[in-house]
Amino acid sequence: MINIDRSDDIFYRYKMSPLIIRQQGRNGQLILVNIDEIAKQLSVDSIKLVKFISYELGTKSGNTNNQWWIKAEQPTVSILQEIISKFIDNFILCKQCGNPETTISNHLTMKCASCGHRVKLVRPEDNGSVDKILKMYKK
Repeated sequence: MINIDRSDDIFYRYKMSPLIIRQQGRNGQLILVNIDEIAKQLSVDSIKLVKFISYELGTKSGNTNNQWWIKAEQPTVSILQEIISKFIDNFILCKQCGNPETTISNHLTMKCASCGHRVKLVRPEDNGSVDKILKMYKK
């Protein structure tokens, strides 16, 4: 298990599983084996996490037979884990206290259950991936 905030604190209580991937066939399809488990540990819908990964890589994603996949030319687990960390920084961790006890309303307001901090999430002009995921929260 790794700390959600990527710290080295052995007593940090918010943990998630490291990503496991499996190559499927020769067409560059990667199965995200435990993405549902990671999404549950982050308290977020799997589709938002998978879509963010695919937007960051500029590729397709989908779900076949209850398995999430992305079309990608050999991204390493460490690259995919960094993309998940970017998702965590943008949508999970509180901007004030750093705890992952946040919820995002359909008005794009992030509220922390730990410290009570509220912040309006703005749609950045320089990051299309974040913007697309914010649109998913708005629905």
